[in-house]
Amino acid sequence: MTQMTAAARPAKTARHVAKIREMRKVRGAIKWHERAREKRQKIIKERHEDKRTFAEVRKWRQENVVRPIKEAKKNLKEDYEMGPLRPNRAVGSGADKYGVMGMEQLRRPPINVDTWRRKNEAREAKGFEPEYPLVVDDKKYFPIAAQDRVMVMKGREQGKIGVVTDVLEASHEVILLDINKHYADGSIFNTPEGEAPVSKRAIAVPLPIDDVRLVVPYRMTTQNEDGKHVHTWSDVVVDNIAMERHTTGKDPFTGVYYGTQEFPEEHRFDPETGLPVFNRYIAGTRTRIQWPWETTLPEEEEATRVPEEKQDNLSLVGKLKSPVKFLRSKLGKNKEANKPEEAPKTPEQLEEEKLQSKLKQLNKVPETPRGAPVKFSPNYPDDTGRNKAEPSPHTSSFYPTLVYPPYPSGITSEIQQHTQQTDLKERNEKQDWYEDAKEVSSEERAERKAAKAEKTRRKVVPDSMKTPLQLRWEVERKNKLAAAETTKVDREALLIALGQHMEATRAAKKGVRSPTTKPEAVAELD
Repeated sequence: MTQMTAAARPAKTARHVAKIREMRKVRGAIKWHERAREKRQKIIKERHEDKRTFAEVRKWRQENVVRPIKEAKKNLKEDYEMGPLRPNRAVGSGADKYGVMGMEQLRRPPINVDTWRRKNEAREAKGFEPEYPLVVDDKKYFPIAAQDRVMVMKGREQGKIGVVTDVLEASHEVILLDINKHYADGSIFNTPEGEAPVSKRAIAVPLPIDDVRLVVPYRMTTQNEDGKHVHTWSDVVVDNIAMERHTTGKDPFTGVYYGTQEFPEEHRFDPETGLPVFNRYIAGTRTRIQWPWETTLPEEEEATRVPEEKQDNLSLVGKLKSPVKFLRSKLGKNKEANKPEEAPKTPEQLEEEKLQSKLKQLNKVPETPRGAPVKFSPNYPDDTGRNKAEPSPHTSSFYPTLVYPPYPSGITSEIQQHTQQTDLKERNEKQDWYEDAKEVSSEERAERKAAKAEKTRRKVVPDSMKTPLQLRWEVERKNKLAAAETTKVDREALLIALGQHMEATRAAKKGVRSPTTKPEAVAELD
């Protein structure tokens, strides 16, 4: 059977083989072009998102920073030229809110993680250093953290040193304690119960992370008049920070010291949080800067505590077994006893020792670096407000609302069903338009309509599941529609009757009855 089938099958000629090869080549070229088109579309979409993101940032800065500054300078010049005749601009119903910042000025446009990652990749491809923050595993990492001391380099607060209270990852900004405070519109804040609303409120406005520099204590060596080297501590401004992943030294998971060699890549994370661990250095040096969560300052009494005398822990058996060691310990104590007593330290010296011990602790390199601790405690329920889960000066007046973000955590699941129904309706409308615009046969279109009608019919609730009120309403609705259909007048008959009525009316005015108009029809129309 197989031999007969093989004999009956026609042999492939050279022309047929060439045709098959050409078809495979065309099919492969089509697939290649489809993949290339998908890649191009993805690149075009990413470029469009990047341009739109940075365009929004530039637009917001132009409208809320540059333009108000120009208007303020213009008003200042006008007030200076007019002198005592300068106008009072704080008039009218909004006089108490003149110069305050509104919601649009406080709401910074966010920068997407993927957009910033692509920007740094493009800079590295051109040979430039990446800009902070660094992006690792779809998360941003900043060289400045909360509780750091920074100096403001631009603006009206230039030269001031403050403590960072929060880092805004979405807009790449930092909030400083009691620095860069402005008046904001009081209506955008929720007023607690029992308190009167205020027209304006002083808040700390965020500063761009590029406008601040880190301030750290640095040990400097100088010579005094006697030529001796003296170590002093002074605050220095770090112009550039170098961040590196913790890849050498002590393994955070096993505790094994690798020295200058790199430990396994899967161990380059914090065992507690699972986030990568970074070390920050003063650029151009290997001077490591501690993170705020690594700093453990000594207690007040620990710096000035007098060391107690060492107890003689040698027992009688130990003294007999090692008499040399016993004699050395006794001779050492006698030598120490013959030393002259030191003068008591003054309060200034004690304060200096406290300061030196704290500064040494600030610059101490930890044996095992750790990542940033988790901000939110997992012990809070889902509906806990931010003012309770993360208490801080700028969140003490926060109350969840549906007017502006951030919204409560449960609102997404509540509107998810409505959103899915809306998306499904829009998708069906687009599909109907596409099918109508596409060149398809009438039979195929009829089959699709029938299938859609069958699908819709299945979604209809059967009568056995309806309540008596629903059945009664459907029956009444059906009777109304049937009555409307029976009382509907034919359009052509109506036009004929109207024409006959018009002729009869015209003839009646002339005193001649129209022979084509029947009296019954005229009477009926009248």
